[in-house]
Amino acid sequence: MDPRSAEEHLRVIRELMERATIYRTIAGPAALFCGSLALIVAALALFAGPLQTVLWHNFITVWIIVFLLSAAANTVFLLRSAGQRRESFPSSRSKMALIAIAPDFLVAAAFTLFIARHQTAEFNIAVFWAGMYGLALLSTLTFAPRSIAILGWAFVLTSCLVVLLQGSLSLLASQLRLKQEELGYLVMAATFGFYHVIYGLAVMFHVGRNGNG
Repeated sequence: MDPRSAEEHLRVIRELMERATIYRTIAGPAALFCGSLALIVAALALFAGPLQTVLWHNFITVWIIVFLLSAAANTVFLLRSAGQRRESFPSSRSKMALIAIAPDFLVAAAFTLFIARHQTAEFNIAVFWAGMYGLALLSTLTFAPRSIAILGWAFVLTSCLVVLLQGSLSLLASQLRLKQEELGYLVMAATFGFYHVIYGLAVMFHVGRNGNG
């Protein structure tokens, strides 16, 4: 390998390492915020309270609001990070990520409108959202750290496992007298809630340990 090629390879490796570090720094707090918000909303729906009925009857609207709040928080983290690095926003990497995940979100939106026509569809919508979100994360593997692949596969495999075990889960739900709304919120809490919180804490611990080291 000639010196120029070697220098180019080193530059690419260094840039990829920097991107992974920056991505983890942003993704940790963002995932923790999104996961905590999802758990709070799910708890308000699952436990008796003044908002329970409203949340049950507005499942899709509620989670669209959660998604918009999470996207706004993620944008704030990205803006702060770009300001610290004196980069323009949105950066080329941000645009690349949006382009990569756009097809999955468009399909999710279209099928949500289709599934929502049926009554008591909250459980199916939640499982479908989890699978499509996992696919959206996996579509960013060319420029995202490996931890995103783990999170993406967790969503995808959970969605597939729930579909495969749907008969047994439906029987269990009927024995526990759980409604479709409750099942939907349970799926959202387990995936978008717990998975994001666990991921956020793990990433922040990793970044903090490397920073202290």
